[in-house]
Amino acid sequence: MKLWYLIFYSFYQFDKSCFVLLDKVDPINLLYYIPALKRKKEECKKAVDEVLFDKVIGVSIFRATYLMCGLISILALTVTNFIVVLIGVKVNHSTELMIGIVLVVSLFNNFVLLKEENYIKAFDEFDSLSKKKRYLGYLISLFVVVVAFLLLFISFFGNANKYYIG
Repeated sequence: MKLWYLIFYSFYQFDKSCFVLLDKVDPINLLYYIPALKRKKEECKKAVDEVLFDKVIGVSIFRATYLMCGLISILALTVTNFIVVLIGVKVNHSTELMIGIVLVVSLFNNFVLLKEENYIKAFDEFDSLSKKKRYLGYLISLFVVVVAFLLLFISFFGNANKYYIG
């Protein structure tokens, strides 16, 4: 479970970093060199940070939750593909199957990850770690995501004659 929270925390930090990066390269920010607008931006920055980066209902938490649902969907589809290959029958990966997987995954994610907001305690624990340990956690999360995509790729193209997509 700790690994799951670590991946969730990594997605949350990735989303925060992407927002900060995009905010820095935004050409509209050149307008904030005007002193009157600069003061206004500083006033709004606190409210924007609260809305975006709040650990309970912030936008970054929702985006990280969607990324976790995507990761679980990829893992579920990979397992489905490997089972189809092992059984040896042709199966059509229809839209209904994909929607069913996403619904089941979303419910699983809601009850396991977001239930009783245990992730906030885990986030506080990860925030208190040293920078080196956090980077190690990010690398572990990146490894899990890359392995999930590789397994999905292998499951689709390893034995492509057993099933078809359409």
